[in-house]
Formats: sequence, structure tokens, C-alpha cells
Amino acid sequence: VVRCNMLKTLANMPALESLDVRFCGSLEQIAEMPALKSWSAYTCNMLMTLANMPTLESSEVTDCGSLEQVAEMPALKSLRVDRCNMLKTLANMPALESLEVVGCNMLKTLANMPALESVVDSMVEARVGMATFA
Repeated sequence: VVRCNMLKTLANMPALESLDVRFCGSLEQIAEMPALKSWSAYTCNMLMTLANMPTLESSEVTDCGSLEQVAEMPALKSLRVDRCNMLKTLANMPALESLEVVGCNMLKTLANMPALESVVDSMVEARVGMATFA
């Protein structure tokens, strides 16, 4: 999905396994995608929350300036978040093994990531020390 500036919601796609969304400035919500395994979003400035994606295994989110939370993703193994300036919380990703966070200066909470094996980027490693772990 590219340059759909009027699109506000992507929902109810029960068989979709992979999704790439780019330059959808009005996109606010992704919901009801029970088979989704791979997801990427680039420059979706109204997207505020990524949550409740039970089968998602990998995700990359870049330049989503309103994104505040990524949570409730039990199968997620790999996550890359780049330049999401409002991101405050990454939580409830028990299968997460690899996390890369770049330019997310508001990040305060990393919670419930028992399988996390690597955090990439020296800036994140410094911020992890300041973040709250639950």
C-alpha cells in the first residue's frame, strides 16, 4: 500500500500474511489481521499504536512520528523502530529476540521481553539503562 493519503484504517484481512505500508499520512489503525507475519510501515504519521497482532513475527517501523506504543505481540521475534519520535512504550513481546531502536528519544518503557537476545545501536543501549523495565 503506497501513498494512500485518505486511508485511515486497514482491517479485516484474515488471510493476509505480509503487509508493507508507505507514505500513508492518514493511516491511524491496523486491526484484525490474524494471519499477519511480516509488517513494515514507512512515514505513516498518524499511526499511534501497533498492538494485538498475535501472529506477527517481524516488523519494521520508520518515520511514524505519532507512534506511541508497540505492544501485545506474542509471536514477534524481530523489531526495528527508526525515527518514531513519540514512541514511549515497547511492551509484552515475550518472543522478541532482536530489537533495534534508532532515534526514538521519548522511549521510556521496555517491558516483558524475556527472550530478548540483542539490542542494536549504541544509542539504544545507553537509553536502555534509563528506560523502565517491568
